[in-house]
Amino acid sequence: MDCDDIRPALSARLDSETGPAELERLADEHLEHCGACARWLDQAAAVTRRVRMSAAVAWPDVTEAVLARLFPTPDPAAGPPPE
Repeated sequence: MDCDDIRPALSARLDSETGPAELERLADEHLEHCGACARWLDQAAAVTRRVRMSAAVAWPDVTEAVLARLFPTPDPAAGPPPE
């Protein structure tokens, strides 16, 4: 397996997701021999830590506005919808 095959498994591992045991074993073996993926994993772990430790930003709740745009309430004065 090459780096492009292994990195999704490494990314999942950072998110505490586990894949099939065989894939986990292959990822570990790959890391033993691939400095590029080991560095990638270290950098990805650092970014993950930074994001998880950063303060959450408050955003306005736009749920009602989004739902209103997706599912508009029909105007009874407009009559039945065209067929």
